[in-house]
Amino acid sequence: MSEGKYALNTYLQQLCIKHPSTGGADTERHEFACNVKRDSYATYISHPGILQYMSVAQNQSVARQRFHFVQSMIQPCGPPPSEEEW
Repeated sequence: MSEGKYALNTYLQQLCIKHPSTGGADTERHEFACNVKRDSYATYISHPGILQYMSVAQNQSVARQRFHFVQSMIQPCGPPPSEEEW
């Protein structure tokens, strides 16, 4: 039974190293949400069909929509919360 737990923990550690946006035990909520949004924006930008669909839905050009997504990746969830809010 303990071998299975060790294998699972090793696999999870390797997965977190391979994909840093998955987070870990010390990842804060804001940081995790920003990583998810950045991953989403990167997916939208890298798939032309999705980007074209979103640009038609927003009634904007593809280049403008791509620019908007790139700009949104800077602070996707707004500024980080201050220490007082925690």
